Amino acid sequence: MCSSDLAISGWTSAIVREAVAGRDYVCPVAPHTTMACISVGRVVDAFLHAWSLPPASLGIDRAYVLEGLPATAQEIRAALERVAQGHVLGGLRFEPDAQMQSVMDQVAQSTVSVRARRLGFPRNPDLDDIVREYLSTVTP
Repeated sequence: MCSSDLAISGWTSAIVREAVAGRDYVCPVAPHTTMACISVGRVVDAFLHAWSLPPASLGIDRAYVLEGLPATAQEIRAALERVAQGHVLGGLRFEPDAQMQSVMDQVAQSTVSVRARRLGFPRNPDLDDIVREYLSTVTP
């Protein structure tokens, strides 16, 4: 397991990162495991968007949940295979770790924020968008 996979959510990015690098990956959760996902670019866009908003529009409580798409491990891999056509991808095997699976079975599977949406915070339309963004950072 990669050291980056020690983070409880590291498997989500490792499914894409390792495959694009041509490395096989052993995923520590079951294929149906679902997690809320958002791209790094949308998080950065959200910070920039928040900075551009008039302070009064944010109100007193300035903590916002960004919207994260529900994505299973299998769906992440399927999005990669759709978007990365022409790339030689590393393999993916599932060997769930009981402790990791137990934690993942309790985390948010998606996040929806009426407040963030009302204020125009950006979100990814689908998993393919997240994978495309990642690929644009690692391939010419």
